Amino acid sequence: SLRHLACEVREKAVLAVGLCCLLDRDLARQYLPVLLTSLEVDIGPVRRVAAACIVDLILRYILKKYLKFVKLKSFFLMLLFLSICQKKSINFVPS
Repeated sequence: SLRHLACEVREKAVLAVGLCCLLDRDLARQYLPVLLTSLEVDIGPVRRVAAACIVDLILRYILKKYLKFVKLKSFFLMLLFLSICQKKSINFVPS
């Protein structure tokens, strides 16, 4: 459950949501706000999983058709992601 008290359970729940979103574009549209909320308000391990899921969704549904080379995908996506995190002051170190 995404609202469970245990960090480990929330971490697995976010991963499960992310994997389901990779399988279905409509689910991705529905649950992207949930992943973004986890990225912004949860603690380090859950944030890392949420960030990885969001990056995977960006690759799967947005950048896949625009970037042809796997190395370029990873490089540009990480630059984009780090830029966004820096602007939002997201810290991945557990509090």
